[in-house]
Amino acid sequence: MLAELIEHLSLERFVLFGHSMGGSIAIGLANQMPARIAGLILVDPNLHGGGGILSRRVVAYTERSYALHGHVELATELAAQGHPAWAETWRRANAVALHRSAASLVKGTSPSWRDTLAALHLQRTLIISRDYGREDDVALLARSGVRVNPILDAGHFMNLEQPLALANAIRLAVTS
Repeated sequence: MLAELIEHLSLERFVLFGHSMGGSIAIGLANQMPARIAGLILVDPNLHGGGGILSRRVVAYTERSYALHGHVELATELAAQGHPAWAETWRRANAVALHRSAASLVKGTSPSWRDTLAALHLQRTLIISRDYGREDDVALLARSGVRVNPILDAGHFMNLEQPLALANAIRLAVTS
């Protein structure tokens, strides 16, 4: 669908940004249409199947059960854990689309998103939080030419925790 939207909008060259699950989607899209991607900026992307904690929680429900009550339950949990903005974003998402996206993320791809990212021949930046881990993946990506920019005083929700640091990292990625 994103590729169709890009075609419809006649976007020729653009910088693509993705966070978490969106990072995996961005890697796939960049691989699908690399000539149009002027740069790829990823924040804590999923690089392998298996998903993150929330994706695994989503797919623990059947699609129907998630749409009926799981979606609201997880949004309520996010708010209770001190993430009200994230919870509101979650609430606004389409429950069925979120479940299907999470299922795809947990399933993964072959080759992995990491290997696809490493093989892309375009400007790539990986912005990582203190919680990201995956040191071997980060090292492999750095060796393949991916610029790595850690924001160590922020967790996975760095857009909420350290928005200025994230904005500066994005600016640096776009302008260099």
